[in-house]
Amino acid sequence: MERNKLKKKYILLTSAGFPEGNAASVYINQFLKGLIYNKREVIVHLLSSGNNINNITEYGVKYNYLSRRLSNHAAINKALSIIKNFFNSIVLLFSLRHEREKIVLLIYNNKLLYNIPIYLGSFFFKIKLVSFVPEYYDKPKFKEGIIKVLNWYGFIINLFYLNRLSDKLIVFSSFLKKMYIKKGYDASKIYIQPNLTDFDDWLTDKVNLKYDLGYSGSAVAKDGLIFLFKAIKLLKERNVIITILIVGDLPYGKSVLPDLKKTCKNLGIYDQVKFTGMVPHSEVKKYINQCRILVLSRIFSRKTQAGFPTKLGEYFACKKIVLSTNFGDVKKYFTDGKDIILVKKIDPNEITEKIEWIINNPQKAESIKENGYNVSKKIFDYKSSVLKICTYLEG
Repeated sequence: MERNKLKKKYILLTSAGFPEGNAASVYINQFLKGLIYNKREVIVHLLSSGNNINNITEYGVKYNYLSRRLSNHAAINKALSIIKNFFNSIVLLFSLRHEREKIVLLIYNNKLLYNIPIYLGSFFFKIKLVSFVPEYYDKPKFKEGIIKVLNWYGFIINLFYLNRLSDKLIVFSSFLKKMYIKKGYDASKIYIQPNLTDFDDWLTDKVNLKYDLGYSGSAVAKDGLIFLFKAIKLLKERNVIITILIVGDLPYGKSVLPDLKKTCKNLGIYDQVKFTGMVPHSEVKKYINQCRILVLSRIFSRKTQAGFPTKLGEYFACKKIVLSTNFGDVKKYFTDGKDIILVKKIDPNEITEKIEWIINNPQKAESIKENGYNVSKKIFDYKSSVLKICTYLEG
């Protein structure tokens, strides 16, 4: 009976590309699946314009758009969407005021103009508000565009001011938790959950190994692929020929693959590198399960310290040995040589040594692979992790 009293109705307001579209949508889907698995009531309201007819995900979560698309012109539609969402958010929260003891209102990845009415409404109607904080990113240069700079200022206002008005925060890293504590936010109101993964979904039986290394992601500069390519060149000079599969591309704008292919040609390793280009997230596992070692070669920066990559949980869920640079909270959860292989710095020589060690120590590598799977499942599995989050939020 007491357990039933604790159960809440979760309402998510987000401008992320839900139910599909980007890394944020992957996390949100796992979180919502966890709520359903743990028998919580949940509904999603999308802070973008679209079809107002009720939609439902394959795992049973209802979602709808707060505003209807009124124009085919992108700029006009966006402006109208912001205006309509401002008023519709207030109306929605007003309608929830009598249920406020039962409701946990969640917001994820929303821009400033979307968040202002939500914070105002939750304050006036006394509805419990919980914010997800997945990342931090540095100020872009003005030459990158005034819109990007303005968006960054909006991000900072959200991060340092509006988010601190939340009843509780779910952050992705110790870096972010420490940042809020320094700003005077109560540490007991911050929960760290770096990743959520469906371990039943990623493991595939009877897949033939075709590549020595595998990488999955947006293939941008922060992911350090250039250093990985240089390590492959160094191995070639030692007469160790290995192959690598690169799954993905920049999800928006101009493709980065032509430049990466040019780099591989200049390094003399073009025949050793296979690029898939963009593939649906649902197909990523088909490719990375063809690889023996999965690589996370992120460079060291404030952005990588603050965030936590979704793909790390997915790598481990494939029961592969994981080679990763030692950034952010990785060392907090995993031990080098026991359940993961860590590179202390993003250096081609050290990456080379680590790859050679894995190749020359197959039995130890097998043990590390098994340990990594078991440890990561305790940390990232969406079923148990979301239950812990629910217990925290409902306490």
